[in-house]
Amino acid sequence: GTAQPATAFAGDLGRVFYAATRFNLPGTPNAPAPPPCRSSFDSVLVALGAGSGLAAYDLNSAGDDRFLQITGQRVQAVRVDRGRLVVDMGLGAQTPPPPPSVPTNQCANGIDDDKDGQVDAASEKRSRPDPGCMNANDSTEAGEVPVPAACAASSGVSIGDEPSQLDVGINAGCGSFVEVAVYAQPSAFVCDIQASAGNWLCVIAHGQPFAETRTAAADMADLQISLNGPANCGVPATVVLYRSDFTVSELVAPIAGCGEVPPPAGCVAELSTFNGDPRFVGVAVSGCGAVKGVRFTPTAAPSDCFVQVGSDPVTACSVTAGATFAPTTQEVLLAMHTDEEPPCGPVTTAITLADGSVVKIRDDWC
Repeated sequence: GTAQPATAFAGDLGRVFYAATRFNLPGTPNAPAPPPCRSSFDSVLVALGAGSGLAAYDLNSAGDDRFLQITGQRVQAVRVDRGRLVVDMGLGAQTPPPPPSVPTNQCANGIDDDKDGQVDAASEKRSRPDPGCMNANDSTEAGEVPVPAACAASSGVSIGDEPSQLDVGINAGCGSFVEVAVYAQPSAFVCDIQASAGNWLCVIAHGQPFAETRTAAADMADLQISLNGPANCGVPATVVLYRSDFTVSELVAPIAGCGEVPPPAGCVAELSTFNGDPRFVGVAVSGCGAVKGVRFTPTAAPSDCFVQVGSDPVTACSVTAGATFAPTTQEVLLAMHTDEEPPCGPVTTAITLADGSVVKIRDDWC
């Protein structure tokens, strides 16, 4: 039974009363017939001889005399009061339980509540989590702001040497941050980070890279991410910066270099050293039409990156993500100092054309 038994005596004969309740899920044989689709409770009241265990009364003229079925009601308790059996069905006990309510917290309801193309907290494993959600219990998705314009112009996410590798550059103008998350598809399985300050650690949380400092904040960083398959070019990447004042900034942009195309006729990426220094290496890109990004991966670890478009001033760039700039048909020079003289080996120059497609020119260093 589901209620505490009650006892009574009729002369010298003991009686035992108890009740049991059954919950009928919607659509099961004992539930009310739809429509609407709803659940219900049924109960049975049992009266037995205390000594015999047999029916104490004729409770059911058409069936088992030991019990009486009470359809659509929930018996909470049974008791004997001054020789009378009292069946307590409680306030509203005959009313079926209400259906589960729709979650009020926007970060776990599967809906793009703030209409930004991003849905729920990262723990819910949507294809594009919403950076406005700190966790699934947050009541609103609208908690993030765009990164500054200078940060958006200097930073981004690009394909690495393999279609399943991402290089993330967080560069000048982004301001200081203490945590970084990167959302892309498919999920990631390993990540690494080099930051301008602090001791940082990058881990995979809910299939997405997440990095945090154990000491000081940084204002620039490069991340390398390995995905569980080729990057989905149709899903933009989101770089999320968490700041010490608890504000959250995001950079949402297509993945540069996602979708390789053959080089245009006359497109050249000429490898060279600069200023007679064998550890100052780079590439000159020309003849490729309008381009808006260049990335070069030398055979030795780079310590810095510089880019010059035509005769414009030299500016810094990302050692992993390379350089992005306004579309240009001028020659682009990209140069890096390396920790040691680069050994002979294969190198790749990735050139992002003005339409977003990517040309990769592969060559041998020396």
